[in-house]
Amino acid sequence: MQTPALAVESRTRRTPAGIADRADEAHPVDIHVGRRIRARRKALGVTQEGLAEALALTFQQIQKYERGANRVSASKLFAIAEALETPVGWFFEGLETGGHTAPAAGVADRLHAETGGREMADAWLALPPDARAALRLVATQMRILSVGASASGEA
Repeated sequence: MQTPALAVESRTRRTPAGIADRADEAHPVDIHVGRRIRARRKALGVTQEGLAEALALTFQQIQKYERGANRVSASKLFAIAEALETPVGWFFEGLETGGHTAPAAGVADRLHAETGGREMADAWLALPPDARAALRLVATQMRILSVGASASGEA
């Protein structure tokens, strides 16, 4: 009696976009999102343990997310974005897909992604119009002086 040949399961699968995805390798999108999580966490001075605690995870899980070894679910990415005080879309900025690069965030998204950015926006909105006008002049002058100082080699 001859033994039937066993079907060998392929380790390659197709993503919804039709991109070949090796089951034993991290997907480029997962790697990109993981790197962005790490960059934002470090920019805020948050440890892996601190982020893990805020999300009720282990720091090892954060490590896996940051390496792209484990995929981040939509709900977990939303929670990470809240914990890191940044819009969800920020994690996808600069991602190249299908010959296109994900657009950079708008000014509001970039402001919120900065440390203290939300507080700055809230403070701005709480100011009366004349105070906003004065502050806008001060900020414009600071930018001009900063550009002039960097052009002349000053710190």
